[in-house]
This record gives sequence, structure tokens and C-alpha cells, in this order.
Amino acid sequence: MRLAFLFGLFLFAVGALVAERYGLPGTVTGLTDKGFDKIEGFIAGTERPPAAFAAAAEEPAADMAHAPAATAALSSSTTADAARNMPTADNSAMSLNGDGLEIIKTSRGLTLSATMEDGDWHVGYAHTATATEGMSLTVPQAEELLLADLQPVQDGVRRMVTVPLNENEYAALVSFAESVGIENFGQTDVYRSLQNGKRDEAAEALSEHTIANVGGELTQMPSLMERRERERALFMSQP
Repeated sequence: MRLAFLFGLFLFAVGALVAERYGLPGTVTGLTDKGFDKIEGFIAGTERPPAAFAAAAEEPAADMAHAPAATAALSSSTTADAARNMPTADNSAMSLNGDGLEIIKTSRGLTLSATMEDGDWHVGYAHTATATEGMSLTVPQAEELLLADLQPVQDGVRRMVTVPLNENEYAALVSFAESVGIENFGQTDVYRSLQNGKRDEAAEALSEHTIANVGGELTQMPSLMERRERERALFMSQP
């Protein structure tokens, strides 16, 4: 009797799964009916189903008692994982636009023939890395050297800023970081405010960085005041 019951159950399961998966009629789906007939005949008899089958049938109902707690724990874990793995803004495609570049050019000034300043040779837009005595440039060459000098600054801003930027915000930040130094940019209130989502505060903070060390004394520089105002206006403007 036990074997007949299990065999009927097997036929029922196989017929149901195959018929549902492949939609096959006839002999295959007939397995379901044959298995059902055997199980129905067993139930109509005087003996109860085997104890092992009855215990197995009751297990899902027992597990359901813990389902709400398990579901809540899973949901909480999933939410925490999602928060930890939430992607930051990707500013990798950003590039310095003409407005930001113009601010930097104006601040640096242009010299097409190398000059000595503070013990170093300067040429083009305050380029020093490859400047030598007697070196001269065309304007396009000077701009090419400037862009090469600015590459580490651009890379630094792209990497450090993890909130989304538009092209004007990015350009203003590159100009500002070039001025204060990319190594100092992350320590400024401009950067901290921006990272905290306070864009207006970040823009206002640009106006506070107008002091330079001149001859050992901290001095407010009109040239920096003008530059910060241009950077602030660019940061706040729509592309």
C-alpha cells in the first residue's frame, strides 16, 4: 500500500510538471490523471498515509510561523546592502569648458617667450615644467601646455567630487582647485558643502578664498576677489 501511494504521487508530480512546462497532451499529461487516481484510491482506503509523508506535508505550515520575522530580516539586510553599494555620481565624462579655461588663462597671464620668475623659467600660461631659457611658443602651443598642466587638477576634481555636476559647476571647481591646489581642495568649505549637497553654500564659500600670503603676511588680493566672483557666477549659471 505504501509503495502504491508513493508511486501514484510520483506519477502525479511528473505529469503535472511536464504538462505545465511543455504543454504536452495525451500520454504524458495522462500521468497526472493516473497518479491522481492512485492517490484518490489510497485516500478512500482505510489506512492513513505513511507517517513520513504526513510529517513532510506539515513542515511548510510550521515554517510559516517564522515567515514575517525572516522576511523583515531579509528586507533589512537587502536595504543595508543596497545603501552600502549605492553608486556615487560619475563625473568621469566631465571636461573643462571654455568659460572655466578663460578664468584660468586670465589669472595666469600669457608670455610667449620664457621669463625668469622666483628662480624658475616660465613660459606660456605660467608653465614651468618644461620651460627653459630662450624658449618661445605660439598661442596654440601655450594652450596645449596649459591643458597638460591642468590634467591632474581635472582628474582630482572628477575623482573627489561624488555628487553630480553640470559642466559649469565642474569648470568653476577646476578653476578654484587650480588656484588653491588640488591637494588643498578637499579641505575647503567649498568642497565640504558641495559633498553635503549644499550647493548654494558651496558657491558662497568661493567668495571667502581671497587671501594670499604675500611676503609672509596674509593679504586680501583684489585679483583673487575678481577671480572668485567669476568662478561663483560660473558655478551658479546654467550650461
